[in-house]
Amino acid sequence: MIRFPKPIFEENPSRDNFGNSEIHLYKNWLEKNGKPWLPVMGEVHFSRVKREDWRDVLTKMRDAGIEIIASYVLWIYHEEEKGHFRFDGQRDLRAFVSLVRELGMKFFLRPGPWAHAECRNGGFPDWLLRECGENVRTTKEPYMRYVRRYYEKLHEELSGLEDAIIGIQVDNELLENPGHLRDLKNLMLEIGFHAPLFTATGWDGARLPQDALIPCYGGYPEAPWEQHTKPLGGSPNFFFSDQRAFGLVARALSEKLPKEDYIYPYFTCELGGGNQNTYHRRPLLSAKDILAMTICKLGSGMNMFGYYMFAGGNNLVGEFSTLNESRITGYANDCPSITYDFQAPIGAAGELRESYYKLADIFRFVNQYGEKLAPMPAVMPETMPFSLEDEETLRCAVRTDGKSGFLFINNHVRLKKLPAHRNAEFAIALADETLTVQLENIPSDEAFFIPFNLQLGNLSLRYVTAQPLSIDENSVVFRKIPGIEAFAVLSDGSKLPLSGKQTILGAELTLLEQQAMPTDFRKGEILTAKKIPNRETFRYMQDLPFDDLTEEYLVSIPQKTDYLSVSIPGNVAEAFSGGKLIADKFLDGTEWMIDVRGLSEIVLKVQPLTADDDIYLEADPMAMPLEIYTLIKE
Repeated sequence: MIRFPKPIFEENPSRDNFGNSEIHLYKNWLEKNGKPWLPVMGEVHFSRVKREDWRDVLTKMRDAGIEIIASYVLWIYHEEEKGHFRFDGQRDLRAFVSLVRELGMKFFLRPGPWAHAECRNGGFPDWLLRECGENVRTTKEPYMRYVRRYYEKLHEELSGLEDAIIGIQVDNELLENPGHLRDLKNLMLEIGFHAPLFTATGWDGARLPQDALIPCYGGYPEAPWEQHTKPLGGSPNFFFSDQRAFGLVARALSEKLPKEDYIYPYFTCELGGGNQNTYHRRPLLSAKDILAMTICKLGSGMNMFGYYMFAGGNNLVGEFSTLNESRITGYANDCPSITYDFQAPIGAAGELRESYYKLADIFRFVNQYGEKLAPMPAVMPETMPFSLEDEETLRCAVRTDGKSGFLFINNHVRLKKLPAHRNAEFAIALADETLTVQLENIPSDEAFFIPFNLQLGNLSLRYVTAQPLSIDENSVVFRKIPGIEAFAVLSDGSKLPLSGKQTILGAELTLLEQQAMPTDFRKGEILTAKKIPNRETFRYMQDLPFDDLTEEYLVSIPQKTDYLSVSIPGNVAEAFSGGKLIADKFLDGTEWMIDVRGLSEIVLKVQPLTADDDIYLEADPMAMPLEIYTLIKE
């Protein structure tokens, strides 16, 4: 028997230093127009997506249930040359935010000055580093003078769009300088920026000016920034916990730390929709990796989703250099020069991955029921996993208002096979009763949540063994959980098997099977890759740790072809058109989608994988056959 204590209802004072007439912040949740709100935010970088594709990507995000679009503004993209600002083409911040507003969503501005984002210098222009040296990210001059000028340009671009901006993140991952963060916020206010929410990243023990910035948290399914090439140990992001920051979760499992007294709601801004692979670490993420992490955060009390990234893209090539993070610039990792796909729910080519559909189910529920879920505190069971390596103790949590609520269960861990749990019983202490929930089978590799004490008009449901998609006053739609018999337990204890659409005491119950996941593309014509003498430059690979063993292939492209699907054995591959680098990939055993709109031929340059290459891989990229297809967009 897994026992849950009664929920603790903390005071929920207003945080009047934030908000506006529409948005109001409290200690535990956010309100919109006077009602609790559990918003869904997803990140896409406008400057990494072709302008003609913005509407398609944003519409897909909105259709998934995303309400807030977040984006970094990468300084180097807009002032690569000192004093020469660019907001043209896909750098047009104003046009992008205007489109977000047109599509009925809000915008969350992440202007840096430092961003990271696997960008060159974390987004700082080279000239800024030359002139400011160690004084960057401090209040010293000339750094702050340049930051002021940069912020003023952004404010000018966004003039008249204030109503579209719901929040502003100040800098990124600045852990030990709360005074500088306050100065940056004050500078933005002085220039004229205003938003209901001002935030900063709160992980790794960040010290923030508490009255000025709301901490936001995150978590990723993998860690390609780790400097070794071995499998990772247990991840805290697949556990439920009342601790929010990365490292504290691991400590909480082993040391039973007391619950921290947070003064703001549990917001996230970097919940990994994927990971950006690095040269030395190339994990392959599954949709269940993303789903399980989401279930754990939501069950732990998260009250704002913030996905990084929700849609991938591609780096531009700058006037003076490529714009990717690399070790040659003093950063920890080598990232692809172009590709920023991130294995995100929406890929760099606009393709929809399985994770898109898995998350859309969660968002559909939260969009519709978040008003009631947001005020429900998280309750941890009396017995929790004792370490990151504990794979036997069931991972679960409850959110409840003391009468009804939801039981969250995660039985999935990346690259692990957790045991199934048979005849699991949960005793949930509520205000006036202790409710017993019984699950005959909790399959391995599943993550889900189910409702208890659900009232639908005259129908009382003690609990239901299916995941809710939407709940109205007299109707509910469920999704069947794989491996679990779907039934409702009525108030008299009897079981009602669920199937299709049923009406009971005037209430309508609908059970949907596993969702269809239509693809955006299908394979068309197979193309020939003709081996040719090397003619393209090796310079984009020259800083990677191998000698030039590249081979090149010429691919002729039929007219009206927009994308290619490329399967190719090797270590690193690049695509060139007219001598210009247009795409690249650190090969990992998966297909490579290349945007070839308007092109008649490309050259593929491929470096083989050798026994000397020290790389963490989860599939053998040398086992891939050489196959190239046209892709037809459905």
